Amino acid sequence: MSLLPEKDTLVARTTSADGSLVALIFYGRNYLNRIISPSSSTVRHQYVLTQGEKRLSVSGSAARQAVGNLEKVSAPVGPSDILLTLTAYNPPKTWARTLSLFLPLLMWFSAAAIGWFVVNRLLIRPLVLLRRAVAAYQPGVPLKPLEKVRTPAQEITDLGETFRAISEDVATHEVEMSESLVRQRKLTREVHHRVKNNLQIIASLINLHSRSAVTPDAADAYASIQRRVDALSVVHRNHFAEMEENRGVGIRALVSELAAGLRASGTDGGARLAIQIDSADLHVSQDIAVPVAFLVTELVELAMLCDPAATIRITVHLKDDEPGRAQISVASLALSTTPVLQSRLEGRFDRVLTGLSRQLRAPLRRDEEEGIFCIDIPIMD
Repeated sequence: MSLLPEKDTLVARTTSADGSLVALIFYGRNYLNRIISPSSSTVRHQYVLTQGEKRLSVSGSAARQAVGNLEKVSAPVGPSDILLTLTAYNPPKTWARTLSLFLPLLMWFSAAAIGWFVVNRLLIRPLVLLRRAVAAYQPGVPLKPLEKVRTPAQEITDLGETFRAISEDVATHEVEMSESLVRQRKLTREVHHRVKNNLQIIASLINLHSRSAVTPDAADAYASIQRRVDALSVVHRNHFAEMEENRGVGIRALVSELAAGLRASGTDGGARLAIQIDSADLHVSQDIAVPVAFLVTELVELAMLCDPAATIRITVHLKDDEPGRAQISVASLALSTTPVLQSRLEGRFDRVLTGLSRQLRAPLRRDEEEGIFCIDIPIMD
């Protein structure tokens, strides 16, 4: 191969295998420029073929006229002494070039910022407002329409409307339950009044029959029955008084009212009967108050029958070793072991006291020498 600079031609010579034929191929400058110059490159460059002192410029001379850094790369062309030299113009660094390098990164950050803004304004912020409205919800108060929530997401709007519909249903149910509770309280008061009136009628009938009693034993029997009815009335009255606060029956008020009734029903109008009360401010359920009232009534009556002038002390206090339990005791010298007391206990009193202790699910303890009967009862917090 050889260069012909004056003809702007590259000549390639080849022979046949036996050397009888010689072929010459002529490559013009325009053809060479067309096959070696990239069509999409925007960088200014120049291709030059050199062979010794011969020089053939294939592409334009823009690289020679450029000002800046020039980079050259040379490579041999086939099995010949011809070199192909590429001279490229490396433009100086400018702000435009630096910006072009960071433009993809800037576009990525811009896309992320726009995406965050759109998601925050149209999705996250409506959800946050909806969460705040639901968190501030008060049972019985319907949620207001979420006017601040503006979002094209129909699902979020439907979710807010669903919460509002649920709150309206809850408010409606609260009103219905409140009205039902008022009706229930009225009905309960009516039942209590009817029970109290019935007990009062029973007490009046017993009192009328006791006045017509012919023998002292019959009068004592009527008085004994009267005390039991009065005890039940006291429990019912105290339970009705404490029902509004749902605290149970106050044991102090119960024992005090029982003592007043027992004094009034005692021998000679209760003039010689002395009952002392030492009770803590405790509350028990109605299931406990009824057997406690009957137990106190039985023990006081037992003491009255043994000694009409006896002094009786009723004590109620908390137990330190057993939380949630209290001890109630009835003490009197008339309850100490005597032949009269033993004869009374062997009758109905022993069976009644045993039955009441079973209702209280605790043993009835007795100090025979001191004349003390005591039992443990559960109390309300």
